[in-house]
Amino acid sequence: MPTPPVPPKVNSTLWCGHIVMGFAIICMGLDLHRLNSFGVILLGIVLTSASLILSRRAIQANLQPLVDVAQKLIRENDRWQEGKPTTETRTTLDSPLSRLVDSQNELHRVAARAQKNLQNEFEQLLTILNSMDEGVIAIDSDETILLANTASKKLIRFVTDDARGRPFIEASRNWALCNALRKCLSTGRVQESEIQTVSGPLRTYALRVSCLPGNPPPGAVAVLHDVTELRRLENLRHEFVTNVSHELKTPLASILAYAETLRCGAIHDQENNIGFVQRIEEQAERLHQLIQDMLQIARVETGQETMQIVELSLASAARGTVAQHADVASRKEINVHVECSEDATIQADEDGLNTVLDNLVSNAIKYTPVGGKIVVAVRKTDDEAILEVSDNGIGIAPENQPRVFERFFRADKARSRAVISTGLGLSIVKHLTQAFGGSVAVSSELGNGSTFTLRFPLSAAGDFPPAVNAGPPSP
Repeated sequence: MPTPPVPPKVNSTLWCGHIVMGFAIICMGLDLHRLNSFGVILLGIVLTSASLILSRRAIQANLQPLVDVAQKLIRENDRWQEGKPTTETRTTLDSPLSRLVDSQNELHRVAARAQKNLQNEFEQLLTILNSMDEGVIAIDSDETILLANTASKKLIRFVTDDARGRPFIEASRNWALCNALRKCLSTGRVQESEIQTVSGPLRTYALRVSCLPGNPPPGAVAVLHDVTELRRLENLRHEFVTNVSHELKTPLASILAYAETLRCGAIHDQENNIGFVQRIEEQAERLHQLIQDMLQIARVETGQETMQIVELSLASAARGTVAQHADVASRKEINVHVECSEDATIQADEDGLNTVLDNLVSNAIKYTPVGGKIVVAVRKTDDEAILEVSDNGIGIAPENQPRVFERFFRADKARSRAVISTGLGLSIVKHLTQAFGGSVAVSSELGNGSTFTLRFPLSAAGDFPPAVNAGPPSP
């Protein structure tokens, strides 16, 4: 089909003139009587048409700027909602509509200030949350993550770096935490519990979940506090109390038993009464040593142990300790000697260093069979002094080696019962060595002996003041 012709644009004034001329020609062909009546009607039509045309043009001229203003306002409003900067809308209209534009501009200014303040407050809140050690997670009623601070990402280990906007269970894979959040949303009640990690090193968290205000709740907030170290210390405290009770009970029971035996007539037994008194004395000495060791550990751990730090020869200290244990070693026919290719000087407290060496050498003698061999070796590197105490005794099982420095821990309880020991010797070794800036480690093979290795920083003048307090050791 051919395209219909497009009507040309018609000038409104010319069109009005055409109408008037057409009617004038018509009027010339009519009689005068009809012309009077028809002329009045025609004149009314012409005047009305001309008025409408002129009014239309005036309205169009006035409305076009307003349309432009309205379109710009819409564009600026869209930019404001997107958080983009906006500009004021200006108009030259001098009418009540222009005041509407001014009001809209003022509204934009107020909204922009409110949005900026809100953004600043949100950023401040986020900074505060990210500086917290506790993990904070907020979800909506659909269990979608609204907010997760930095600590929560470390504690929960989300499967993605950006968890915001994702379903919680999909981002965390932690069903215990997810169930607590769901229960809080469904019941509207605060949920408190302890949960553990589902991957990586075992960690324990105290969890508290609260609902956001609303009915029904529009979401929930979970706060996670890492209590792994607290629970570990509580377990150690419980074990310590249990072990102390046991260690104190054993010598006290022996003392009471021998005392009762003597009271019941054995004191007149000339063959055995002295032996009973000696047993009481031995157990009392064991009890005294246990209390002394416990007090020393407590002082070192709390930094109350005052030490006189001086330069000491590690080889000389090792030789002196071996000499003190020579008689005990000879009774078991154990060969104990010091190997020192070059001396090493460290800075430590003399009594504390002697205590460390005494515990290591005495332990080696206790757990080395008759005819065994113990070597105390001293050597050094560019920046460390190293002392090793090796024996060919009973050894330590691999699963027990990480715990040998714990208080009252005994790798072989059956054999330890035959050995007089407080169970605190290696714990004292660890704490004192760390107080001197050193470290201790053990390597052992069950049935083939053990080697305890101590590393100290080499002496450098001015490293320590003449007297210092031993600070809390590292765990």
